[in-house]
Amino acid sequence: ISEENGLIIIRRDDCIDLLFKLLKAPNQHSEELLVHVLMALNNLSYYDDPQSYINRNSETLAQLLVKYIRNEEKMDCVVEAFRVLGNLSRSQRIRDILMKCKVDRSAIHHCQSDNVELLYAVIGVLINLTVDEDKRECLKIHHGIDSLINIFDYSIQSDWQLSSLVCKALWNYCDNNYEKFDNQSLWFTENQLKILLNFFDESLHESNLESSGDESIDELNKQLWNEEYFPVASRLYQRIIEGNQYFKTIRINDHS
Repeated sequence: ISEENGLIIIRRDDCIDLLFKLLKAPNQHSEELLVHVLMALNNLSYYDDPQSYINRNSETLAQLLVKYIRNEEKMDCVVEAFRVLGNLSRSQRIRDILMKCKVDRSAIHHCQSDNVELLYAVIGVLINLTVDEDKRECLKIHHGIDSLINIFDYSIQSDWQLSSLVCKALWNYCDNNYEKFDNQSLWFTENQLKILLNFFDESLHESNLESSGDESIDELNKQLWNEEYFPVASRLYQRIIEGNQYFKTIRINDHS
């Protein structure tokens, strides 16, 4: 949906209300229809407009979507619902609601999925949730850090965009004023640090990029590494070095 058309549609209360009504009666409609409704709402909720029906009713929509992400019998709906929540969770009010509904736990649970589209969606929600410092602990309590590290492990080289999302979530998790709050509870374990530093040893050097044997694919891979991955990964790496100097979790002389 183009921006011009999207802004017109989101201001049409009758159009968007119809989509809401379809979501409110999932048993009366096919999964295919519901997936398309969610896809439309994903496109339309991208636009942050005060006149938008979606913005004015975002709490209602968030509550509806929570029901969809809990129904694992319809995984296509789960993916699309998380995508919409990724847009809605740019609002702190919605983030508070999602935490009360334990969406953080659901997102972390799905981090074990082998569905890459679902991983993109749930990590996007986790990135937004961990913007708020009071919500970051969920990643530690519910083993989210280990799940993200596992995704990081298998996405390095094969999917730089997914790796960059993992880095963004980990950056939010450890982006704290340590000297002021002494917030060691939001830090990595010794084993987690060693694993992350090994990943960075491999992935922060352009010379280590693997070749596919296809020049055009290799060029695209290099571009994604340069534009998507390296900026956020190198920033996270420096944050880990700085944080470790404060907490002295492990010796990292070889990495500094």
